[in-house]
Amino acid sequence: GDPWDLCRLGGDTLLVTGLYFAIRSVDAGATWDTVYVDNTVGYGRLTTWSDSVVLVNGELRSEDAGATWERLNTTPEAFTGCALVDADLGFGVYSGQEDVHWKTGNGGHCWQQMEFSIPGQTGANARMGSTVAG
Repeated sequence: GDPWDLCRLGGDTLLVTGLYFAIRSVDAGATWDTVYVDNTVGYGRLTTWSDSVVLVNGELRSEDAGATWERLNTTPEAFTGCALVDADLGFGVYSGQEDVHWKTGNGGHCWQQMEFSIPGQTGANARMGSTVAG
C-alpha cells in the first residue's frame, strides 16, 4: 500500500498524510476532514515544529495545525528526513543518488545547503552555496 505518516498536534488534533493528500481530525480521530490534495506533492513526511506549525517534506507548511497550507518551493528536492532543534533551527536531508543536507534558521521559510565531510568516507560531501527563499 501507499505510505502514510501520522502526528498528534495540540489537544485532540491529529494529522495524517499519504500519497498526494493530508487529512485532519480535531476530535481525536472521531471524524476526519481532507485539508490538502495535490498530485505534485508525493508521500508526506510530517515534521512538527510546535502544536500548530507542521512541515510536509519541507515542501508544505501549516501554521494553524494543518487547517490551511502554504506551498514553500524552497528546496529542489522533497526531504526524506527532517529534524528540528528549536522554533527556528532545523535540518533536512534528501537521500537519492547523492545525499543533500539542508539547514534553516527561520522556522523553515528559507533553507541553505550544507557542506561537510564524514571522516573515512568518500562522496559524502553535500553541496554548499545557495540559499533558497520561500
